[in-house]
Amino acid sequence: MKFWLRTLLGAIVVVGIAIGGLSYAYWDQTVQIGSTAINYVHYWSAPAGTLKTEVAPTAAAAQPSTSDGFGSASDRSRRN
Repeated sequence: MKFWLRTLLGAIVVVGIAIGGLSYAYWDQTVQIGSTAINYVHYWSAPAGTLKTEVAPTAAAAQPSTSDGFGSASDRSRRN
């Protein structure tokens, strides 16, 4: 194997290990940047002037919440 090819392969491995280590250390930022990049590329295929929306398969079965977030009235009366 030629020297320059071995050097290039070694540099690629070192850079890959460095990127992997930084991704592990800064996981939250990595996920945010990665998901933004994936969505950006994904929406290239959308027709111009349209908005593409994905909906979870179970979204139609979900019921809207009528709770105010603090439990029911009977729960509140028991706490007092």
